[in-house]
Amino acid sequence: MSFDLPEACSFLFHTLLNPSVLDKAYVKNQLATLLRSICSSLAARKLSVSSSHFAPTLRAIMRQWAEKVMSPPPTHEAFRPLTVLAGWRCACKHCTPVRDFLMHSSEETWTGRIGRQNVNHVVAQLGNHAQSAAVWQGLPSRKNGEALGLEVSNPDEPHDTRPRLKT
Repeated sequence: MSFDLPEACSFLFHTLLNPSVLDKAYVKNQLATLLRSICSSLAARKLSVSSSHFAPTLRAIMRQWAEKVMSPPPTHEAFRPLTVLAGWRCACKHCTPVRDFLMHSSEETWTGRIGRQNVNHVVAQLGNHAQSAAVWQGLPSRKNGEALGLEVSNPDEPHDTRPRLKT
């Protein structure tokens, strides 16, 4: 391919970007290879990838890669747990670490021994604000079995149907 005639390159690129079947395999096997070739050829000739003759093609290839090869963009439903958690306004010393865990931690489980009254308060907050973002259970005391602590986990799936509180 000669880059001496950029108008001809643009015509050729247009043809390559509009095949009869533009699927994942075509993007991976043809367009990705073309992208590498174009970039290395432009670099070898000290031509800019942002020139008006080449930039639209490079952008189109990258857009096709994002649409066809990469996983689909998340749905609004995927963000629902975080948007629901944003409504959790209680900033007491017992709610804050649980909410922070759910919003920011990569850990699977948070555990805290916070006392029966505080467990009830945090469980109420979880029930109001984290139905789709968490699974929790009370941690019983050794003496009488009352929940004096709490274990909170991120659900396996966004709409986990496991029981919310076991006492």
